[in-house]
Amino acid sequence: MIKTINLAENIEERLLAICQQIGREENELIKETILNYLEDLEDSRDAQERLSNRPERYFTLAEVEQKLGLANRICSQSTKRVKKLDGVARSRIIQYLKEQVTVKT
Repeated sequence: MIKTINLAENIEERLLAICQQIGREENELIKETILNYLEDLEDSRDAQERLSNRPERYFTLAEVEQKLGLANRICSQSTKRVKKLDGVARSRIIQYLKEQVTVKT
């Protein structure tokens, strides 16, 4: 199917420049970009549907930290920095969440 779109001049210039920089054809990049955007929209829609249809309880980061005794090992949201969890903290969180979440098929 052939579609025609009108691009503002600045968008067209940006598209041409990036295609030249990465060595890709315009059509190829446009198709890939549209496909990625559609997949993101579908993922977002699916996540919203799942969240709205879930009767399970939700857990905040603070609740999980407190329940697992990890309050001092995990960076809280208030620091506005992300730190990697150590292996013990990560495995304890994963195990706890597996015990709490039921998977519906």
